[in-house]
Amino acid sequence: IMYLSNNAFLMRPEQDLRLDAEEGDQRVAFWVRAAAVAGGDDPMDELNRYTTNDAAFPVYTLDEMKLIRAEAAARTGDLGTARTLINEVRTQCAAAGAIATEPMACLAALPGAQLDTEAEVLAEILRQRRYELFLMGLRYEDLRRFGEPLKYTWIPYPSTECQRNPNTPQGGSVWMCP
Repeated sequence: IMYLSNNAFLMRPEQDLRLDAEEGDQRVAFWVRAAAVAGGDDPMDELNRYTTNDAAFPVYTLDEMKLIRAEAAARTGDLGTARTLINEVRTQCAAAGAIATEPMACLAALPGAQLDTEAEVLAEILRQRRYELFLMGLRYEDLRRFGEPLKYTWIPYPSTECQRNPNTPQGGSVWMCP
């Protein structure tokens, strides 16, 4: 999808995905490869996925469903179920010699002591969603839903919507008219 435009060579991920990852997380290599390409604010990496016109593009992953269930369990107080689902996502590995067709962390399970509060469980779910669902367009809404700081503080409504709809927010909110 990205590589069909004439500007596709400019589309690269920021290095913080790779640099902030837990050591040994195999999802990083699934999505990106290390590079030192000059970027607008920070150096950029190269993509490993969606670099050809016929690359498979997932609509959802099974691990996304597990993380949705884990979040629902955590927000309703069922931390045991949430921990189990998080660890299922963390410990999934490709078979020896197999080529991964979906992101798999292949990390050790976290002990219950590291996930014994709702806040810790939700923070781990957000971290797992970052690496599991990279490039799927869900990060902004995840950060907003979890109450985390946003890199961009506002997204403007189209000017036609601002002119025609008196109910569009005017300044001061995340979603606003310019």
